[in-house]
Amino acid sequence: MVRIAEDETRHAGLSWDIDAWAAPRLSEEERSALRGARRQALAVLRAEMAVPLDARLSAEAGLPSPAVALALLDSLEQELWA
Repeated sequence: MVRIAEDETRHAGLSWDIDAWAAPRLSEEERSALRGARRQALAVLRAEMAVPLDARLSAEAGLPSPAVALALLDSLEQELWA
């Protein structure tokens, strides 16, 4: 899982770099569409996180409970897009 986490962290960094490059080049209409797509993606992620996973899988993979996952998402959303 460490190797996967490191790889995903690099992907996230690249995504932020692309956003920093692309955002100033977007029209207001395009930025509005992007905000809408972000809200929709967050809603889908929130719904997926609310579904309890198999307890054994959660324990073995170190996954948070739905309540903790949703709290983490709330915090992330406030930090990044509030």
